[in-house]
Amino acid sequence: MILVVEHKVRYVRTLEYRNIPALVEIWVGAVKGASFDLHYVIKDPVTGQDCVNASTHLAFVDESTGRVRRLTPEQKEQLEPYRA
Repeated sequence: MILVVEHKVRYVRTLEYRNIPALVEIWVGAVKGASFDLHYVIKDPVTGQDCVNASTHLAFVDESTGRVRRLTPEQKEQLEPYRA
């Protein structure tokens, strides 16, 4: 099970409504013993300017005990292609 430990959102500028999808970039940041960070940027599809910067800190938790569980080498390897 993965638990959201912290989520931060910073609004940089207004994203005007247009009938076209916004651009979203997402990547994995720090990978630690029992947690990792996801980062996001939402961009205006017309100007390409950043409108929102966000990050989520996630931790693996053992469902039976409720305790934080370390990432296995395989899990860390699976995250590696998405690191920036």
